[in-house]
Amino acid sequence: MRHALSTDLLDAAAGHGGHEAAAHAASCGVCARRLHQARTVVTGLQEERAVRELLAKPAAAAPPAFAEQIRAVERAEQLARDVLTSETPVASLRRYRDDPDAAWLLLFAAQRGATLAVQAPEKALELAEALDAGATALARGPVPVPEIRAEAALLASQALLNQGRIDEALERSESARPLFAEAVDDGFGRALCDYFSGNVLAYSGRYAAARRLLVSARRAFAEFGQDHWIGRAELAFGTLLALQGRNAAALPHLDNGLAMLDPDEDANAYAAGHVNRASLLAHQELYDAARAGYAQALAVSKRHGFHVLTYAVRMGLTEIDFLRGEYGRALPAYQELAAAAERQGLQEQVLLTRLFAAECQARLGHVAELQASLRELKRRVQPNPFQAPALDELFAYLEKGDLDAGLIRHVRESLTGEQPYQRYRQTA
Repeated sequence: MRHALSTDLLDAAAGHGGHEAAAHAASCGVCARRLHQARTVVTGLQEERAVRELLAKPAAAAPPAFAEQIRAVERAEQLARDVLTSETPVASLRRYRDDPDAAWLLLFAAQRGATLAVQAPEKALELAEALDAGATALARGPVPVPEIRAEAALLASQALLNQGRIDEALERSESARPLFAEAVDDGFGRALCDYFSGNVLAYSGRYAAARRLLVSARRAFAEFGQDHWIGRAELAFGTLLALQGRNAAALPHLDNGLAMLDPDEDANAYAAGHVNRASLLAHQELYDAARAGYAQALAVSKRHGFHVLTYAVRMGLTEIDFLRGEYGRALPAYQELAAAAERQGLQEQVLLTRLFAAECQARLGHVAELQASLRELKRRVQPNPFQAPALDELFAYLEKGDLDAGLIRHVRESLTGEQPYQRYRQTA
């Protein structure tokens, strides 16, 4: 049986003819579903047109209550920008505790705090806690309190992930699920939780669980027509494949994700995507292409003040020297990166860069410096009761005076995996 043309079904859905198509759909299950989809599209377009026409009018021409809400939302958006760009976001937020538009302000600050999570993750974490407390103290208002708290939890998850605090990041992203449900989520909040938790699980090595959540998130984002979120999910999925060593399969997903993002509107995800793509290319010994990718990431991260991503670019460029065997050049760079990680509170990077520096010293034959470096590392990490067994093994060989580059590499890879992507976090 020949099915109706899509144009005729659209005409029928819009009430502009298409009577034969509508009659055919009454006896054809396939075309009945297509007609229903066409009606959904037409309804959405009509609603969008009505909203655009209303927003295009001066506020005074809109119904008074709606005009007041527009003014409140616009004002709250500006206040949120002021808070997020302040030197002391928590103190800035505190000034608006009793503001009539506080509910909208808290929501926007949580939703748009991803940039702060990349610029200064410690400040973002403090802000997320303050947003949660502020929401809890709110009286009933225009925004459901659980929704604000859920968005604050996702902001905290991003900040913790950028600090390398994987388990805590997962705990916070998962804590947002019941909050979105309490706020009567339409499914988009659940998709956000799938995305953020999937991203964290990928970096923790739980690949099967990460895959399920990221596929679910991408499907939901597509249903909502959110291209920029689809792009983020594609980047996260590509990074997951790379973490599994499936570089050839990962590259198309990274390319697709980057193509769907705007370098300014989606700056942090865009820059992180280029970092991960460049790192993949470097490990395929495509060094010139990797440097070009890092340059693109650096341009965006510098423009937006993304300190974590700027650090990641420096790490990637140093790794190119390391991969090419230029250990004398890589060593001082890794030592400076270790100091920078200390200053920025990037806990995971401190250990990683010190191990890379130690491996450079071993390969260069700097025995005394190597022993001093590892003794300092031992002093720093031994108070941790959850220290990895691989580090115990390294320190045991240190005491025996039996160290070599292969052992250090074994320890480093046992902690981080052979792939480079564990160091570079993609956030919203």
